[in-house]
Amino acid sequence: MPLSRSPLLIAGFCAGLAPSMALAKVTAVTLFPDQATIEREERVTLEPGEGQVTIRNLSPGLQPESLRVALESGDGLVIRHVDSRRVASSQAWEARQRSLRETLQSLRDERQTLTDRIQVAQYRVDLVESRIAGQGTGDSASSGSDGLEARITESATDALATIRAVEKERRTLDQEIERVRKELEALGQGRKSSMAVTIEYVSPAAVDATAHLTYQTRSAGWSPAYEARLETADSKMALHYQADVRQQTGRDWEDVSMTLSTARVSAGGRLPDPPPYQVDLFEPRPEPAQEADAALKMAVPSSAGRARQETAKLEQRGMTRTWQLPGSVSLPSDGRGRRLTVSETVLDANVAVHAVPEINPAAYIHAAATYDGEAVLPAGSVNLIQDGVFTGQSHLDTIRPGGELDLSFGVDDRVRVDTRVADESRGTKGMLSGDAWVRRQLVFEVSNHHDQPVTLKVFGRLPVARHDDITVSTLELTKPSERDVDDKLGLLAWDLELAPGDHQDLTLGYEIAYPEEKTLRW
Repeated sequence: MPLSRSPLLIAGFCAGLAPSMALAKVTAVTLFPDQATIEREERVTLEPGEGQVTIRNLSPGLQPESLRVALESGDGLVIRHVDSRRVASSQAWEARQRSLRETLQSLRDERQTLTDRIQVAQYRVDLVESRIAGQGTGDSASSGSDGLEARITESATDALATIRAVEKERRTLDQEIERVRKELEALGQGRKSSMAVTIEYVSPAAVDATAHLTYQTRSAGWSPAYEARLETADSKMALHYQADVRQQTGRDWEDVSMTLSTARVSAGGRLPDPPPYQVDLFEPRPEPAQEADAALKMAVPSSAGRARQETAKLEQRGMTRTWQLPGSVSLPSDGRGRRLTVSETVLDANVAVHAVPEINPAAYIHAAATYDGEAVLPAGSVNLIQDGVFTGQSHLDTIRPGGELDLSFGVDDRVRVDTRVADESRGTKGMLSGDAWVRRQLVFEVSNHHDQPVTLKVFGRLPVARHDDITVSTLELTKPSERDVDDKLGLLAWDLELAPGDHQDLTLGYEIAYPEEKTLRW
């Protein structure tokens, strides 16, 4: 008779009992940046009346306050209590390992017995076939009677039926051998402690049920990473959003359903309570310096608080967005982690060559694009790949849909930007006293050695005075395309279009005047 679905939920808390035979399998995981939600299930046999079942070998990082338990079975089942405790005795684990080894050897011996039975039955089938072959050649004229043929047929039928039955029994035994082997392997990973959960229940009858456990652990998490692939020939940039997933829960995850979330679970429940914002006039008081410092500290508000890769599916649940990774994921419990692809977005890129010759004589391939994805991309490291060649690493700040993406890739050795100092002099104004001055004249010599036109952006800097007594004057200056680029005072930019073999000089000249009795820092 099929069992109706009747989940019963109860929150667990820290207490405990010793390990038992049940070993829950990890079926689904939701990874957050700083922790994870683990879902496990195990088939258990419930006795009629009052009883208890213990799920053992759980992650030592299980947070008891987050534990939720459900039993799925027929109607009438009641969960009375859920207990959880840490099992830290190495002697208990050693005893369990010995017991598992003995059980595994016994199961393997039993399997060999089944294999022997199959071989005996197969021998009977081979014997029948040889007798039939003998009749066909006329070697036994008296064996063609109907009675003998019936006995041969019956013997063959019995032997084949035995083979089928024993093979089915052996398959069931193989599943049990694999279960014990995995449990023994998990125990052999060197864990000195684990968590065990005991469920006390009342059941109207003996029944097989499924125990579902859900809990949080800080022994797993993920971090965002990116791969930007630029194809300069067609001005396309593929942005691969990736996840570095890791876990050290003490047990390998095999074929689990994995979901990624950017929510900061550990920051939940701590909305700041803003105090009144008070202003006052400062009135000095004759107090010791240390007491004044203490008072000032108290007044400061506290700030505590190639082949196409499969991609994940963005899912919306209320106000929360998550990424459901395709298929199933296996992840060892060694902390080394694994990189998985979350999404891929191909963007139209404006490809140009950028140079900052005052700081670095190299010219860099630069790509700018507008991100048109539907999800916010969290900040993370990015691997830069230009025309199939890895060119380095950079960092991406958080990118929102419609935001700008600016990345510098490899050095373009066919664009040269040489810096020549045309003038660098200093002196004073006035006979007796006055201002001292420094003059500097730079020439950026830009040339294109490609066999195709190149778009360039060259950056230069005018000094910015940080004192009222300093005056900065512009001398000879090639008119820039932009001033105060990205709101950076004094940063200039020249946008150039150079034909193959073409070159252009850019001039940047300025004078800094300051009081003669002062020392200029520049």
